[in-house]
Amino acid sequence: MRFVWRGLMFGALIGAAIGLVMDLFKRGSELAAEGYDAARSAAKEYGPQAVQAASVAAHNLADKAKDVADQASDKAKEVAPHVADLAKEVAAQAADKAREVAPQIVDKAKDVAAQASDKAKEVAPQVAEKAKDAADRAGDRVSEARHQAANRVR
Repeated sequence: MRFVWRGLMFGALIGAAIGLVMDLFKRGSELAAEGYDAARSAAKEYGPQAVQAASVAAHNLADKAKDVADQASDKAKEVAPHVADLAKEVAAQAADKAREVAPQIVDKAKDVAAQASDKAKEVAPQVAEKAKDAADRAGDRVSEARHQAANRVR
């Protein structure tokens, strides 16, 4: 179960990083939408003054969105080496476990092969006896067929 927990932690880290990026982009788009709505109403109400204010707000919003995107990129770059290290560790542990289990599998295979060999040795005399009986019956039938063929020729 410790690998399951590590897998869960690995998934949680990746999920958290992706969720953080998505939240940051969502917040940026919400800020952009709010800024757009504010600029639109100001433009209608205040005319040329609103155009100037909207331009400033749009630039500020663009800068903020760029900052958020940069922060998200920085966070992703910060988390990526940790995720890679964790992935390497999990892979190494899986390889170690495979190396640990391999001899046991080989031993089990040897045991099964030995049991199959013992069973074959146990059953071989019975099979040989049945084969001999079948051969004897076949020989008897051949002899009987020859005798009947000889009787027909006469």
